Amino acid sequence: MLFLLACLHKDTTEDCVRWITNQVERGDIRDPRAVGFALGDVSEDWQQYLLSKLVAHPKSDSIRVFAYAIWREQHFVERFNLAEVKSTLTVLDTMLGQIEPCPPRKYQNDKWTVRNWVRATAEPLELLLGLLRTRSSANPEIQMLLQPHQRITKEFAKQVERVTEIVAQSNVTLFSRVQINLQKPQGDRTSDLLYALRLYLTGDDGAHAIHISSVSDNEND
Repeated sequence: MLFLLACLHKDTTEDCVRWITNQVERGDIRDPRAVGFALGDVSEDWQQYLLSKLVAHPKSDSIRVFAYAIWREQHFVERFNLAEVKSTLTVLDTMLGQIEPCPPRKYQNDKWTVRNWVRATAEPLELLLGLLRTRSSANPEIQMLLQPHQRITKEFAKQVERVTEIVAQSNVTLFSRVQINLQKPQGDRTSDLLYALRLYLTGDDGAHAIHISSVSDNEND
């Protein structure tokens, strides 16, 4: 019930605000999806407070929250200043570097192992894709951060290639909440999320043909 109330973001109840706030203040976010949805357009004082706490000292929990918030509200990324974008990118780079192959399944139908690994792998990638909206920022310094020629962008491109190899090695389908329309070469089994990131990060002309069709919030996917 509290999760459903979190989806109302600024129109949610005081009980839900307390539930979300307690998670953030304790630094123990049990439901990053709920926190991300609750942030909404960050127009309320309590939403601004929560965001300030999350960006002050970003860590993996913050990245997971932002991965949901950035695709829930189109202009969410505009709430970050230059220093906050930079610190978030630093933590994001570290998280991508820590991705390892999917753990061996103890049982043939150990779906939870796969599901948890897929979400933990997809979340930082989804955030990276969302952060590429900074290229349209009104702030020239923020606008330049993730341009293809920048060193950090090239580092992210290497990370994406590394994760692509890991996903293939794990023989797991990398499901993403972000539904992407694009055309890949015949026989290319790279996930749409990773393929799109590869094009955007390298500045490939094919990136212009990518279209984000929808975002799925179904936790059963």
